[in-house]
Amino acid sequence: MRSPYAVSFRAMNQTFILVTLHIKYGKSSADRIKEVKGIARWMADWAKDVNAYHQNLICLGDFNIDKRGDLLNQTFIAEGLYIPEALQSNEVTRSIFDETKYYDQIAWFNNAQKIPNLSLKFLNGGNYNFLDKALINRNIPKQTLSFMLSDHYPIWAEFEL
Repeated sequence: MRSPYAVSFRAMNQTFILVTLHIKYGKSSADRIKEVKGIARWMADWAKDVNAYHQNLICLGDFNIDKRGDLLNQTFIAEGLYIPEALQSNEVTRSIFDETKYYDQIAWFNNAQKIPNLSLKFLNGGNYNFLDKALINRNIPKQTLSFMLSDHYPIWAEFEL
Protein backbone atom coordinates (compact mmCIF):
# COMPACT_ATOMS: atom_id res chain seq x y z
CA MET A 1 0.00 0.00 0.00
CA ARG A 2 2.95 2.32 0.68
CA SER A 3 6.00 2.05 -1.50
CA PRO A 4 9.16 0.75 0.18
CA TYR A 5 12.22 2.95 -0.13
CA ALA A 6 15.79 1.71 -0.38
CA VAL A 7 18.97 3.65 0.13
CA SER A 8 22.55 2.44 0.12
CA PHE A 9 25.48 3.71 2.16
CA ARG A 10 29.18 3.03 2.04
CA ALA A 11 31.42 3.25 5.10
CA MET A 12 34.90 1.77 5.59
CA ASN A 13 34.64 -0.39 2.43
CA GLN A 14 31.26 -1.76 3.52
CA THR A 15 28.15 -1.16 1.46
CA PHE A 16 24.80 -1.67 3.08
CA ILE A 17 21.26 -1.12 1.92
CA LEU A 18 18.44 0.00 4.17
CA VAL A 19 14.91 -0.71 2.98
CA THR A 20 12.28 1.16 4.91
CA LEU A 21 8.58 0.48 4.69
CA HIS A 22 5.29 1.00 6.46
CA ILE A 23 2.61 -1.68 6.26
CA LYS A 24 -0.94 -0.32 6.07
CA TYR A 25 -2.71 -0.96 9.39
CA GLY A 26 -6.15 -1.84 8.00
CA LYS A 27 -9.20 -2.81 10.04
CA SER A 28 -7.72 -6.06 11.38
CA SER A 29 -4.39 -7.86 11.52
CA ALA A 30 -5.65 -10.25 8.82
CA ASP A 31 -5.75 -7.26 6.45
CA ARG A 32 -1.95 -6.97 6.78
CA ILE A 33 -0.93 -10.58 6.06
CA LYS A 34 -0.87 -10.34 2.25
CA GLU A 35 1.26 -7.18 2.27
CA VAL A 36 3.67 -8.49 4.94
CA LYS A 37 4.08 -11.76 3.02
CA GLY A 38 4.63 -9.92 -0.27
CA ILE A 39 7.28 -7.65 1.22
CA ALA A 40 9.07 -10.58 2.91
CA ARG A 41 9.13 -12.56 -0.36
CA TRP A 42 10.30 -9.57 -2.38
CA MET A 43 13.10 -8.92 0.11
CA ALA A 44 14.04 -12.63 0.17
CA ASP A 45 14.38 -12.70 -3.62
CA TRP A 46 16.52 -9.57 -3.51
CA ALA A 47 18.74 -10.98 -0.73
CA LYS A 48 19.42 -14.22 -2.65
CA ASP A 49 21.61 -12.43 -5.18
CA VAL A 50 24.79 -12.41 -3.10
CA ASN A 51 26.92 -10.61 -5.67
CA ALA A 52 24.53 -7.83 -6.63
CA TYR A 53 24.14 -6.04 -3.34
CA HIS A 54 26.96 -7.20 -1.06
CA GLN A 55 24.34 -8.95 1.15
CA ASN A 56 24.11 -6.12 3.66
CA LEU A 57 20.39 -5.78 3.08
CA ILE A 58 18.57 -4.55 6.20
CA CYS A 59 14.86 -3.85 6.34
CA LEU A 60 13.33 -1.56 8.88
CA GLY A 61 10.07 0.16 9.46
CA ASP A 62 6.57 -0.13 10.80
CA PHE A 63 5.28 -3.60 10.01
CA ASN A 64 2.25 -3.13 12.29
CA ILE A 65 2.90 -6.48 13.97
CA ASP A 66 0.77 -6.59 17.08
CA LYS A 67 2.74 -9.06 19.18
CA ARG A 68 5.63 -11.50 19.14
CA GLY A 69 4.71 -14.91 17.82
CA ASP A 70 1.39 -13.89 16.25
CA LEU A 71 0.49 -14.74 12.65
CA LEU A 72 1.88 -11.44 11.33
CA ASN A 73 5.18 -11.99 13.14
CA GLN A 74 5.36 -15.55 11.79
CA THR A 75 4.55 -14.29 8.27
CA PHE A 76 7.28 -11.65 8.56
CA ILE A 77 10.01 -14.17 9.45
CA ALA A 78 8.73 -17.03 7.24
CA GLU A 79 10.98 -16.04 4.31
CA GLY A 80 14.12 -15.97 6.48
CA LEU A 81 14.03 -12.47 7.95
CA TYR A 82 15.80 -12.45 11.30
CA ILE A 83 15.11 -10.09 14.20
CA PRO A 84 18.04 -10.00 16.65
CA GLU A 85 17.34 -11.01 20.24
CA ALA A 86 18.31 -7.53 21.47
CA LEU A 87 15.33 -6.13 19.55
CA GLN A 88 12.96 -8.85 20.72
CA SER A 89 13.42 -7.97 24.37
CA ASN A 90 10.36 -6.80 26.29
CA GLU A 91 12.47 -3.81 27.30
CA VAL A 92 12.43 -2.53 23.70
CA THR A 93 9.11 -0.72 23.49
CA ARG A 94 7.76 0.58 20.23
CA SER A 95 4.45 2.34 20.91
CA ILE A 96 4.15 5.32 23.24
CA PHE A 97 0.58 4.22 24.04
CA ASP A 98 0.86 0.41 24.34
CA GLU A 99 4.19 -1.15 25.32
CA THR A 100 3.01 -4.63 24.28
CA LYS A 101 2.90 -3.75 20.58
CA TYR A 102 5.63 -5.05 18.28
CA TYR A 103 5.03 -2.73 15.33
CA ASP A 104 8.50 -1.61 14.31
CA GLN A 105 11.26 -3.95 13.25
CA ILE A 106 14.86 -4.00 12.11
CA ALA A 107 15.70 -7.29 10.42
CA TRP A 108 17.93 -9.01 7.88
CA PHE A 109 18.24 -12.43 6.34
CA ASN A 110 20.07 -15.45 7.67
CA ASN A 111 21.43 -18.13 5.39
CA ALA A 112 20.54 -21.84 5.62
CA GLN A 113 23.06 -22.29 8.45
CA LYS A 114 21.30 -19.50 10.44
CA ILE A 115 24.28 -17.17 9.91
CA PRO A 116 23.42 -13.55 9.03
CA ASN A 117 23.76 -12.65 5.36
CA LEU A 118 25.69 -9.58 6.42
CA SER A 119 29.33 -8.63 6.36
CA LEU A 120 28.52 -6.29 9.24
CA LYS A 121 28.52 -7.56 12.82
CA PHE A 122 25.43 -6.68 14.87
CA LEU A 123 26.43 -5.33 18.28
CA ASN A 124 23.31 -4.06 20.02
CA GLY A 125 19.90 -2.50 19.60
CA GLY A 126 17.15 -0.84 21.53
CA ASN A 127 14.65 1.99 21.56
CA TYR A 128 14.84 5.69 22.36
CA ASN A 129 12.28 7.17 24.76
CA PHE A 130 11.83 10.79 23.73
CA LEU A 131 8.82 11.57 25.93
CA ASP A 132 10.76 13.26 28.71
CA LYS A 133 13.02 15.16 26.27
CA ALA A 134 11.01 16.34 23.26
CA LEU A 135 9.07 19.59 23.49
CA ILE A 136 8.85 19.33 27.28
CA ASN A 137 8.68 23.11 27.66
CA ARG A 138 5.32 23.10 25.83
CA ASN A 139 3.59 20.88 28.41
CA ILE A 140 1.49 19.14 25.76
CA PRO A 141 -0.41 15.87 26.18
CA LYS A 142 1.02 12.63 24.81
CA GLN A 143 -1.69 12.43 22.13
CA THR A 144 -0.69 15.83 20.72
CA LEU A 145 2.99 14.91 20.87
CA SER A 146 2.22 11.74 18.92
CA PHE A 147 0.79 13.85 16.07
CA MET A 148 3.71 16.29 16.17
CA LEU A 149 6.52 13.69 16.36
CA SER A 150 5.44 10.07 16.43
CA ASP A 151 3.33 7.54 18.28
CA HIS A 152 6.29 5.14 18.14
CA TYR A 153 9.60 5.16 19.94
CA PRO A 154 12.46 5.02 17.44
CA ILE A 155 14.33 1.72 17.53
CA TRP A 156 18.01 1.45 16.64
CA ALA A 157 20.65 -1.11 15.76
CA GLU A 158 24.42 -0.80 16.11
CA PHE A 159 26.81 -2.63 13.77
CA GLU A 160 30.56 -3.01 13.69
CA LEU A 161 32.11 -2.13 10.35
